Amino acid sequence: LERCYRRMRNPDDHIVWTGQIKTMHDLFARKQNKFWEAKVRDSRGNPKKLWRTLSAILGKDRKSGPPTELTADDFLKSFTEKTEGVRQSTSSASYPEFDVTGCPHNLLEFAPIDHEFIQRLIHNSPNKNCTLDPVPTWIIKRFANELVPFITAYCNTSLRDGAFPVSQKNAIISAILKKPNLDAHTAGNYRPISNLSYLSKLLERCVNKQLNEYLSNKNLLSPVQSAYRCSYSTDSAVLKVLSDFYEADKRKMVTLLG
Repeated sequence: LERCYRRMRNPDDHIVWTGQIKTMHDLFARKQNKFWEAKVRDSRGNPKKLWRTLSAILGKDRKSGPPTELTADDFLKSFTEKTEGVRQSTSSASYPEFDVTGCPHNLLEFAPIDHEFIQRLIHNSPNKNCTLDPVPTWIIKRFANELVPFITAYCNTSLRDGAFPVSQKNAIISAILKKPNLDAHTAGNYRPISNLSYLSKLLERCVNKQLNEYLSNKNLLSPVQSAYRCSYSTDSAVLKVLSDFYEADKRKMVTLLG
């Protein structure tokens, strides 16, 4: 900073320094254009990804934060009251009963994770960061070969002991307005969005893969379950509802959707 200040005081150096700044801006602009061009090319054949990329280019995905008069204590009070309200409304309900006698399958332990699986997880993970991470995600991806053995040992230890590391039980919580037309000055109109650390998300994906494989291989999932399943989505749920509508119409039945 002192060197920059001295240059700004010298008129001749000021001209050189201004030219250097312009060169840096031009270089940044070219790099930025190349970045978005690559993003658009990567979105080819995927309309959803393409529209998400275009929204990011146009700045449409930028969400404004809550008003400054709303504090963290306001959100804490609102979210706590909502949780307590749900607990009170269900306190008199009986506990659910599960009949496990007809299910001969039990998931007693998780299988060890190999290096190749962790390598694929890291390679396919998005470049999202959390302030809880000691380094950006792109650094982990760049040095994946060196880090994979340590991350694999970390995941396998957690799966073997059946314990989630205490260091990963934290999240950065952001308050996002539920709907654009809601009053932005009311804390109850926001929902908490948790940004988890990179390692905790990797461990979750390890558990998710084995749990989903177990449920699918043992036919323990409902045929109409669309959420959290590979090759299923909201489209699958909508098609099922439409199919039921058409079938009911053929039988001259009345259809109501609540």
